[in-house]
This record gives sequence, structure tokens and C-alpha cells, in this order.
Amino acid sequence: MSLQACCLRFSIQFVERLIQTVWKIGKDGIEAGTNLVPESVPRPIARISVTVVASAVALFVFKSFLSTAFFVLIHMG
Repeated sequence: MSLQACCLRFSIQFVERLIQTVWKIGKDGIEAGTNLVPESVPRPIARISVTVVASAVALFVFKSFLSTAFFVLIHMG
């Protein structure tokens, strides 16, 4: 097996593990957020609501990070 094929295989395995870890952390976070919602709210609705709010916050943070990074890159060079 060539070095390039070995590196590609390692990269693919790394990305797969990264995605699995992020997915697991996301599920645990949504479950923890759902537990904070009062019991009077049905669990599926609470889970969906927590997912929507978490997605909106994550999108805002990601957008802010990209905006800051591009601002710095533009002004540096």
C-alpha cells in the first residue's frame, strides 16, 4: 500500500470518528436540554424545540466565527 493511499485511509477514518463523536455529543446535549424542559411539555415536542434552538445558536456562533475570520484575513493581507 502506498503512502498516499495510507494517508487517505487514515484521513477518512479520522473524519468518520470525528462525525460520530460530534453526533454523540449532539444527541447527549439535546437529551440534557430536553430534561430541562418542564414535564408538562410532551417529550417529542421538547426534543424538537431544543434541537431547533441549539441549531440556531450553533449557526449563529459558526456565522460569527466565519465573519471574524474573514475580517481578520482581509485586513491582514
